[in-house]
Parts: sequence; C-alpha cells; structure tokens
Amino acid sequence: MSTSGPGGQNLVTPAGNCYFDSVPCLFITGQVKQQFMRPDESIRQIGFQESDMVGLMSSVTKYSVMVSKPEDIKYELEKAIHIMKSGRPGPVHLDIPIDVAKEMIDPDEIFGFDTELESVFDISKIDEESLFFIQNIQKIIENSGELGSSKFGIFTVHINSLDTYEKDHVKCDQKIITIK
Repeated sequence: MSTSGPGGQNLVTPAGNCYFDSVPCLFITGQVKQQFMRPDESIRQIGFQESDMVGLMSSVTKYSVMVSKPEDIKYELEKAIHIMKSGRPGPVHLDIPIDVAKEMIDPDEIFGFDTELESVFDISKIDEESLFFIQNIQKIIENSGELGSSKFGIFTVHINSLDTYEKDHVKCDQKIITIK
C-alpha cells in the first residue's frame, strides 16, 4: 500500500517482480481527489502528486483499476483477489482516490464479485460448433441459390444478394454472404 504519485511509482518494480515470478500480491495506491485529476493527457498534472497509476501498473499486473465510486470497492476488491489467485497467479492493483477512500460504506449493503457469474467458455462446445460450421460452410454456399437466411448450429447464414455476371465469356454467380 502506498500514497499517490512517487509513492505509487515505487511499487512498479515490486509489481513487475511479482508478475514475472507469478507471485499473487495485492497492490493498493492512494490517489488525489477525482475533481483534481487532469481532464486530458495534454495536461501533465493538476493534483498534488497525481500519477496515472493504472497506466503505470497495467503492464506488470493481471488487473489494474481505479475505484471511482465508493459502492464499487467491495466488488473491485473481491474481483482483484479472485483474479490474483486464478489461473497463473500474479499481482493486481487497485487505485483509490482519497474522496472514495473517505466515504462511509456498509459492506453488507453493496454488491461484491460473484465468481459463479463469471463467464466461462466451454472450449469443447466451441470446437464442436466450429468444426460443424467448417464442414458445412461449403454446402451452405453451394445450396444457397436464393436470398434469405439459414440456421446451422449456433451460426446463421444470410444471403444478402445474388448477382450474375460474365467474366471471360463464363457466366458466374456471385453471392454476398454474412455469417453471424
């Protein structure tokens, strides 16, 4: 845990060490009041010792975020800890402006991070559907003489237009196909 500005910048090297060595670690930096943060990148600094800690820490952490609302602290803290320990372990970072840190919250009244709701992809299902699509795409193209849509597994094929033209005295059909 460190203050804003140079104090937070002193955490970049330790975060990098944790990142490359797969050491789970939670880094928390303080930040100036949000109203004193620079409004755009053409301004170097407005608040005393203001630094873009998320920008600095993003390349050496698995997750780096500024908590901009008090009601998000529980969610972001729980999410950071989950990410820190999930898969290949590594460091995470929360940047907390002083105006957010000073607010009173009731942890029981705000939402946390629910790992049950985390998106999980079934790679075998994706592989199965992709293979089905690849095996049938030629049939779809060959048999799609009319405009319209056809459903194939999780894919929908739309025949947007059918154009006939001649090239080198050979009659050709051109189909514009969109796959969703």
